Parts: sequence; C-alpha cells; structure tokens
Amino acid sequence: MLLLNRICVVFFLMVMFISMAYSKDYRLGKIVQPIKQSISLRLDPQKDNFSGATRIELQIKQAIDGIRIHAKNINMSKITIIDLINGASMMLTPSQPSEYDIVTLQAPKTIVKGRYKLFIEYVAKVSTEPEGLYKFSEGKEHYLVTQLQAMKARTVFPSFDEPSFKIPFKVDITVPSEYQVLGNTPIENDMTQGLYTTHYFRQTAPINTDVLAIAVGRFTARTIEGMPISSTLYTTKGQQLDVDIIRRDIPTIFKHIQAYFTVAYPYQKLDFLVLPVYSGAGMENAGLITLHQELVAFPKNNNGLGSYESHKLIAHEIIHMWFGNLVTMAWWDDLWLNESFSEWLARKVVNRQFPQFNGELNLPQLDAFWDDTPSTPAIKRTMKSVDDYNAIGQIVYTKGHAIISMIEKHVGERAFQLAIVDYIKKFSGKNVSFSDFIEHMEKHTDTTLYPIFNSFLTNPQYPLVTLRKIKQKLRISQQPFSDTTACDKSCSNEELIWHVPLRLKFFTHQGIVHKEFLLESNSAELSLPKGTYAVFADGGALGYFRYQVKGVENNSMDWMRHLSRQEKRSLLANNNDLVKGGYLKYADALVLQLTLLKDPSLSTELAANIFNDLDSDFYDFVPLTLQGSYRDYLTNALLRSTEDVRWFNKTNESDKLRGNSLSFLGTKLLDKEAINFSIAHFQAIINNESSLSEFMKSMVLKVIASNGNKKDFERFKRAYKTSDSALLKNSLIRYMGYFSYQNSVTDYYDFLFSKDVNTTEFKGFYLQYPIYNPKNRFDAIRYLENNLSQLFSRVAEDDKQWQPYSFATGCSTALRQKLNKLYRPYLKEIKGLKDKLANVNYMISNCENMQKDNFSHLKHLLQTQ
Repeated sequence: MLLLNRICVVFFLMVMFISMAYSKDYRLGKIVQPIKQSISLRLDPQKDNFSGATRIELQIKQAIDGIRIHAKNINMSKITIIDLINGASMMLTPSQPSEYDIVTLQAPKTIVKGRYKLFIEYVAKVSTEPEGLYKFSEGKEHYLVTQLQAMKARTVFPSFDEPSFKIPFKVDITVPSEYQVLGNTPIENDMTQGLYTTHYFRQTAPINTDVLAIAVGRFTARTIEGMPISSTLYTTKGQQLDVDIIRRDIPTIFKHIQAYFTVAYPYQKLDFLVLPVYSGAGMENAGLITLHQELVAFPKNNNGLGSYESHKLIAHEIIHMWFGNLVTMAWWDDLWLNESFSEWLARKVVNRQFPQFNGELNLPQLDAFWDDTPSTPAIKRTMKSVDDYNAIGQIVYTKGHAIISMIEKHVGERAFQLAIVDYIKKFSGKNVSFSDFIEHMEKHTDTTLYPIFNSFLTNPQYPLVTLRKIKQKLRISQQPFSDTTACDKSCSNEELIWHVPLRLKFFTHQGIVHKEFLLESNSAELSLPKGTYAVFADGGALGYFRYQVKGVENNSMDWMRHLSRQEKRSLLANNNDLVKGGYLKYADALVLQLTLLKDPSLSTELAANIFNDLDSDFYDFVPLTLQGSYRDYLTNALLRSTEDVRWFNKTNESDKLRGNSLSFLGTKLLDKEAINFSIAHFQAIINNESSLSEFMKSMVLKVIASNGNKKDFERFKRAYKTSDSALLKNSLIRYMGYFSYQNSVTDYYDFLFSKDVNTTEFKGFYLQYPIYNPKNRFDAIRYLENNLSQLFSRVAEDDKQWQPYSFATGCSTALRQKLNKLYRPYLKEIKGLKDKLANVNYMISNCENMQKDNFSHLKHLLQTQ
C-alpha cells in the first residue's frame, strides 16, 4: 500500500509537469475556459481582405496576467475585456504569435478569477489556397468558402482553436446583397443597409472550431427529399453537374447511420455543398458538409449506380456528425477516434445498403499496407502543430479503419455495436481520449482490448504471422513485416510485439474447423485438428497482418474453393505483399492468379481485381529486360488459351471487369483487339458523345495514351483545352502522362506548368503519371532537376512534403540517388519532407531488391512455356 501511494504521488507530479508543459508550449491550457463565442464578419468575394469582430464569454479560473488565444495572420486593432460582475474593462495588447500560433493578450494589471467577455476587432487576408477562408472564381462568379480543419480557424477569427474547447457559436455575415450565405445553422433573419445585407444565423450547438463553416456566393439549391430534417444540396451556380444520384441516395445512407447509432441527429439541419475547388474529399462541418465535386457528381449515362467511393465518402461525413462532432477527440493525437471510426462504419453502411457496388472486396487493410512501412510513424504520435497534422497522410483513415474492423470481428459485431451506441450516448457533447475509449469498450464487451489497440496504434508497420507445421502441432510466430534485403537493422525492430487476433480455418478431411486465437507473444503452439491438409490464417479477411504457411500443403485448389470471395481477395493480396517483402517468389504468386482467373466459378469482381493486380504487377515486379518474354507468357496463358478474358467486349459484364480487362490487355499485353476497341471509341469520347460508362471511357483513354504518339498527345491536349466536362478533363490530363514516345515527358510536364492548366486544375500528384512507366522515369527526374522550383511554386504548401511520392514506384538505385540529390536542398526548408523522402527511399530499394531476388526464378518460369 505504501509503495502504491508513492507511485501515485510520482505519477501525479508527472501529470502535473506534462500539463504545465502543455500550457507553456503548444496547448492553451485550462485556466481560461471559453463559454460561448459570437463572430461577425464583413466579406466580399471580390476582395482580398476582410474584417471581423468577435465576442467571447470566458470563465477565468485563477488570476493571470494575460489571456492565451490562437490567432494567425490576423491584425487585431482593438482588444477589450469586461468583467461581467462589476462591469470594469481594460484594453489588452497582443504579443507576437508563437510557433504554435498562440498569442498572449497581455493585460496592464492582473486579471482576477471570474466571468468575463472578451471583444476583439481585426482585419485579415483571404487565402488563395483552399484553406482557412479562401476564394475562387468560376467564370464571372466569385466565391468565399471556409475549410477550418485542421487548426485553420485561427486564420479566420481569434479563437480557442483546440478540439477540447466545444462551445456554442453565434455567427453573422455581412456581404454585398447579391450574394447568398450558407452556414452551420439556418438563417434567423436578414438586415439590408445600402448595398450590403447582414445574415444572422441561429446559434450552434456546442462544437469545436474545426467544424464551423461559411460559404458566400451564388448557389443552386436542390431539396433532398425523404430526410427527417431540413436538408438541401447546393452546387455553385452555372455548374452542369448531375448530382441526382447522391441526392437520391443520401436519405438511405442517413437512415441507416441513424439506425446504427439510435441517437437522434444532433444538429438543426444537414446540408451539402458541392465545390469545384477544395483541398480534400469532404469535410464534416456541423450541419453543412462540403464535398469535392469530382468525387460525387455523375453523368446521366452512369446507369444510376453512382460509385462505392462516392457513397462511402458521403456516409463518412454524415457519420462524423456523431463520431467527431457530437463526441470529439480530446487532442489531435487521437485523430483516429474521429477518422478511423467514420471510415469503418461508412464501409459497413455502404456494403449493406448498396450491394451492387461490390464494395466487400475493397478490404480495409489493402490500402493501408502500401503506406505502412518501417519508416512510417505510428498512428498515435506527438501532434503539436498543423505541420504534424499534414504529415499524417491517409494512414489514420486506412490503417485505423482496418484495425477497428479486425477488432470488431474479434469481439463480435453485435457486442461491438452495443458498446459503440452506449459510447455515443455516454460521451454525447464531450471530448474523449484513448484511455476513455478503451476503458468503455473493455467494460461493455467484457474483452481485454487495450493490448490489441495499443500495439497496432503505437507501433509502426504490422506483423508477419508465420504458421509452421511441426509434427501434429502448429507453431504460430510473429515478426515485423519488412524486407530484409532493403532494410538494415535500423528500420527493423525484432522486439516489436503485436497482440494479433487470428481467425484460423483448418481444412481437414472431415471438414472445416474454425478456431479463434490471440497471439500475444513472439510465438505459441496449437494442436492441429486431425487430418489437416491446409490452413488459412485470415478467416473473415479482416486481419491487419501478413501471413505465410509452411509445412502444410497450401497449393491445392481444393481448399481454396471453400474460401469466400473476400478471403480469396485476402489471399491474393497477401501473396503480392509477400513477394514485395521477399518472402515469396513472384512466379508462384503469378501461377495462383492465373489459375484463379481460369476458374469458371470465379466471381466477376474478383476477376476484375486480379486483372487490376496483373496490371500493377507488370511494372512493379518485372524488370525491363524480362517484360517482352513476360508479355509473351501472359499472352499464351490467357489470350490464346482462354478467349473469355476479353471481357471488355461483353456489355452485360460489370464496368469494373470490362474496364480492367481492357486496360491490362491493351496497355500491357498490347492486344490488338483491345487497342482497336479503344481506337473505335476514342473520337466519341473526346467529343463527349460516347455512350460508354465513365470508367470505360477512362480506360479507353489509358489504352490510347499507352500506345500513342505525339499526334495522339496533341489530340488529348486540344480536347482538354476545349472541353467543358470536368470528368473528361480529369481523365485527359491524367492519361496524357501515360504517353512514352520520345520527349513525351517534357511535353506533358510543359503542359502541366502552362497557363492552359490553371491553378485550380493543377494537382501535384499529376507528376507521378509518367513515372508509372519505367521508360519515362529518368526523363521525369531530369525534367524536375531543371524545374523543381517551378513545381514548388504551384503546389500548395501542405503538399510540398508529399512530392517525392511521385517516384514511389521507381525501382532503381540510380533513380533513387538522383531523387535524393534533387530534394536534399529542401530538407530543412520543407517540414515533413525528410520523412517522406525516407519512406520513398525504402519503397524504391525494396522494389529493386525484390526484382533482383525474383529474376532467375521468374526467368525460369517464362522459359518453361
């Protein structure tokens, strides 16, 4: 007892020390608590500046000399604090912002404990980048829109810009009278004076600053029928967008999300604003979700289906109304509590309510593995600034989502849902930490979950689980998944241990035996069921790990036929990753792909996935010197032995299978029938007269570009410059990067940097497209050696650190050396660039070593046919 008390005292002092450090460093602290805030803005979409005034009611818990608040690039002209008890007031003086955008409003004398109102008047600049309060134009129309996540509210109004400060906001916006204004809540009343109208919005529920939203401009409004609350979909005026599909399906998505939570929708309305200029896919502003129009607008010839990704995006943002807005993370290091859970539930809702999308084969772990390398930081990491947030990338969505899916399977779907529903009810309107969440979930599921969550969230990368038969025992061991040839000891930690929930399937002569097992150490042993002839490690196909089986017959198609579609997808993807890691020869993985592709019982969607994998593998796994014989081998194995694989000719097949077969056959196998099909449809596509689906159009353009010459390139360019279709222009500019004639890279990059591609159309990731083809890689690096400053001048500040990823598919030491030389002068200047470059170095080295390791084995296979 005495020892425990001493430990508690030490722990308490450590917590106090950490808390003090927060308040002095990158956190505002808890001495000053905002109660509610009013914001008045005077905006004009045609001006570069704006003015504002804010009033914040405060509770000050102890005597202080100044008030710490967030403000960035804001010029505060008048700052007054009034004691709400005695009415006394004083003027405050702002300090210079700290590196974490914290400004101290210094008082001439001590501010004693009590209740106060803080008044601030200020001016600031409108951003030209899609962050904070930014502007853009479409033709003669001008717009102002906010994007305040993450840590961008402080650029629009002085604020307590941390997720733990959730307060009501009252907003009024004054604009020229010809403009509409949208916000989080309905407009209460308007007041016009001269040429300007002030729009007064109703007070919001308690929310954090990130999910406030304002939009000014001229909009087209479409009521969303069938919603239990007021709901309107807005697009910018004059946009010829077909949003009927998402408008039709939003009520279905909302209904099933609401049914899952069983908790009433917490806000006054739910509107959607579709934007042509936007920094991300979507944002969960409370009551006013913003969406990138490229991801949610569909043409009328899309057969009314929409897409899996668009519906998942909409579901993701709606789910945030509960996960993220109603219940909010306490600090940014638990961002996964917002994003991972929204992504997990969105996938579940869309798969259940829109089975026609076949989204179940989009296994949550597949996207995460690619980016989860030994040099990638863990999901739970120190988060101090917006730079730390920008450095996260997609892994908080992909890996976090995959971990939750795996744990839900481990706990049981019903038990997990009941725990989540009670979690939302218990913490409604509050902030939660990792420890709050874990304590709740363990209690409600009666399962020990902390070691599983903690090991996967705080460790980088993921485990390789090895199942090895030793007599009548199955030894199960784990180690970090990393390529031993590309990685030295510094990027592999054999001491890392994950707590891995396994769902094993034993195939025996008496039937299939299922067993759940939690691997909690380096290795463990199980008794093999009698008559076991095959073992599958990922029952349910949701494991966030890679696996290999040794000592048990695993090559027979007999047991594979008993796997579900998802489990077959897991097996194929697992084999590909084993090849990348050096644990399996590519020739062996290829044989399984081709065997399954010829299986008449193979599902359409799985066949489409195999074609997509073969398309990617062609450059990833096969050295240039073997690509000719590899093409011949695949032509014999597929086209000459199985005519049915030309699925692009079959209009009754899914677009995904048609498009993927056309792409692979036309771009990699150079199949004349696929190329002629593309030529026959090309002109109608660039004339915007084709009856093909958008995906098929895109694949036709890919085939044309992959086989095209400079004359074809010029046709792409002319079509891009004259087209009014945003969807067509996106496909054209992407596949212009796939040309590989002499000087095609220079032609493409020159066009990207020209005035023909305006600032809103230019995307930094466009630079990666020529690099997919090994023939173009050195031309690309040579071009950037002379034009990197031009690239950085067009890329948004937050995106600069990600530019080395354009070369992530490179597979050459010489290329890697040039890449490092190219970016070395910018490593100190651009935050996050060093880490991203290290990750790309790993990927390139891994690819090159993998190809070398597979060369002789693959060459032998190609010579045997």
